[in-house]
Amino acid sequence: MISLSDVQSSNSRIASSLHPGLVAVFVGATNGIGEATLQQFVKHARQPRVYFIGRSQEAGDRIAAECKTLNPDGGYTFIKAD
Repeated sequence: MISLSDVQSSNSRIASSLHPGLVAVFVGATNGIGEATLQQFVKHARQPRVYFIGRSQEAGDRIAAECKTLNPDGGYTFIKAD
């Protein structure tokens, strides 16, 4: 079984083991697990480009601003869709 510390250890290696400029797409990432996963990716990746899809423009704007705070070197694009 994978423990929380295994996940955290893996996440901490993202910046040193993966290329800068990774592109990720998150669907349903404006709350809950999707939002938390997006934020962890942003926190650990170097210069990520993130596209995330959700229903709420307000939530999308909030999350994009939070991502910019977590990792100013990334690009964050919200796409409003149902």
